[in-house]
Amino acid sequence: MAKLKLSPPWDTYYQELNAMFKNDPEVHVVMDDDEYTLKVYVDDAEKAEALQILLPETVEFGNITLKVTVIPANALPAKHKAVSEDSEEYFETLYKTAFKDNPVLVDAQTVHGIFGFSACYVIFRKEVVQYFDDNMSDINGLRSTLYETIAADIFKTAPGVFFCTSPQNCTGLGYAFSW
Repeated sequence: MAKLKLSPPWDTYYQELNAMFKNDPEVHVVMDDDEYTLKVYVDDAEKAEALQILLPETVEFGNITLKVTVIPANALPAKHKAVSEDSEEYFETLYKTAFKDNPVLVDAQTVHGIFGFSACYVIFRKEVVQYFDDNMSDINGLRSTLYETIAADIFKTAPGVFFCTSPQNCTGLGYAFSW
């Protein structure tokens, strides 16, 4: 009888991060299974800095700790000065920088005054994302999901930051929705 071996959760995290950035020519994700290390090589210094802030340094999976390291192409970049951490547009700027030239991001917008606080909406392309995950309910072992779901899994949680999917024919907030 054949042995059934399912993908461990740290491999799922790798697959999600890789799916999020597979269309970005400046980001390359590499997994070292032996060392439980995920390396994110980034060609753009500002994008690397934004990803260093947005991605966790470690992710816990029971007794396994996955180390996530963002590696810029050259020396460490200077601090990103476009917006301060105290700005209400801080996360909007970080996500726009992290996803510069990545077609999965439609927009990131900060909306002021919703229920007395500002909210940052990170809006992803309306597209089914598939990656191998030993999914027993799929004949090919694939997981099918949305970018917003992956983003909620891979990025650090921040108050007031929400991930969503653009409706068809809509490129972000402030545009007329046409169904």
